[in-house]
Amino acid sequence: MIISIDPDISKSGIAILNKDKKIVWTGVIKFFDLIDLLQSQKNRIQEVYIEAGWLNKKANYHGIQGTRGEKISYRVGQNHLIGKMLRDFCELNSIKAILIKPQNSKMGQKDIEQIIKCKINLNQDARDALAILIRQLGLYTDFKLGKLKVNKNDFKEFDEL
Repeated sequence: MIISIDPDISKSGIAILNKDKKIVWTGVIKFFDLIDLLQSQKNRIQEVYIEAGWLNKKANYHGIQGTRGEKISYRVGQNHLIGKMLRDFCELNSIKAILIKPQNSKMGQKDIEQIIKCKINLNQDARDALAILIRQLGLYTDFKLGKLKVNKNDFKEFDEL
């Protein structure tokens, strides 16, 4: 199984590709639920793609009025910390983690639907995680959808994984 993660302080976007190269889960989960998933499935995970925003050139938000720039900087820093903690967790548990530098452009809802050839309602974090898999594995034309589960709370009982 291959997992892609778009780290976030509140809930991270993830997408899961099974051994048959079908995407079987995409959605958002809290940090400790994600850690639990990685721990429980570590023997089945081939690799984990982690979006690593800290690899981008440093940006600042000084030009934004008031404290808004400070808040944005703080949230970006927190998301980077989550990504680094996930990277470290994978390393400690012998899970192959590949850091992915974010793209300059995001795949929107219509882009994702055009590739997967069906309507699906995903938030931006889940779309970003799915986009990582699509881009990294070249799934633009050879896209296979398993029994896709979106935002299912208990993802540990997958028979397809």
